[in-house]
Formats: sequence, structure tokens, C-alpha cells
Amino acid sequence: MSAATARGHATASRAMVGEVACGDRVGVFGAASSDLLCVADGTGHGAAAATAAEAAIAHIDTARELPLVEIVAGCHRALARTRGVALGLARVHPDGQLEYAGVGNTRALVASTRTVLLPSTPGIVGSRYPSVRVQRMALAPGDLVLLATDAFPESIDLGPYAPLRCDLDALVHCLLDDQASTRDDAAILAYRAGGA
Repeated sequence: MSAATARGHATASRAMVGEVACGDRVGVFGAASSDLLCVADGTGHGAAAATAAEAAIAHIDTARELPLVEIVAGCHRALARTRGVALGLARVHPDGQLEYAGVGNTRALVASTRTVLLPSTPGIVGSRYPSVRVQRMALAPGDLVLLATDAFPESIDLGPYAPLRCDLDALVHCLLDDQASTRDDAAILAYRAGGA
């Protein structure tokens, strides 16, 4: 994670049972005019998957000010000699506007008065993917943005965790323990709109 990080977020990750290296990574980067959130799921497991996910996060860190479509394209070039990754990127602007772009099998949702799932484009960054669609929506203060890898169910059920919405660190660790499959690497990021 970069030294310049956003406010009001928490992350958790772990390797699948039997592996030492986790091939899933998350990152939160403060940019001049926004916060950039990302999740990278290296294809497969183990050290090679971790190398691909780390390369994606490193590229995103250097490209954080670029439009999301350009960040994905740059990651695609940077990961050409790796296994590739599934990738989810969310940019939160100070006015509460959210932009999301995803490629591959990652999870993205916004929990507000209702839960909104944000779909990704099929593909693998570093191997093949069609054009990326950027989705936009307005966030209200206190809304939660969750990005996760495919160890989590497609629709993460936050209902039982309502009391933890004020403690993002406890929330992500409970979700990791309760909802992530142990047969896959797992990573999750929770971000509260409006900071703290």
C-alpha cells in the first residue's frame, strides 16, 4: 500500500489453505483530487499469482491520477509477461461521485439505503479483455464501497454485519472469516464515503 492513503478504509487478505503467498491484493491511494481504490486477483494461486497482483498494484500506484480506462490499459501492458489479473478500480471524488471499472471476476458493491452491485467486463488484464466500461454513481456520506476478490460470493450479504459498519477493520475481518472461501486466496477492501 502506498504511503499516501485515503481516510475511512480498511483491508484484509489471506492466502488459500495450503499456500504461503496470497495472489490477491488491494490498494487505496490518495490522489490530488480523489481517492483510488483497487483490488487485483492474480490468476491462479501461489507466488506467480502474487507477482502478477503486486505488479498491478505497483502500476496503479504510479498511474493513480490517470482516467480509469487508461490505468487498466497501462496495467494490461505492464502485466503482459505475467499470469495477469482480474482487476477492479473505483475512484471516489470529493463531491461523492464514484467511478468504477472492472475486468474479470472481482466483486464491487455500494451499500447505501440499498445495495448496488457493480459488474465487471469479462477478461484478464495482461492477457485479453474487451473495452472497459466506466460506471458512475453518486455516493452519500456514510455509504460503503466494497471491493473483493472472487473468494467472496457475488453478492456479499452485509445484513448480519450492520453493527460493524462503524468499525471497518472489524467488518472486513469478519467478512473474510465468514464469507470468503478457504479454497482460494481472498482480499477485501471497505471504504466509507465522506472519510473517517
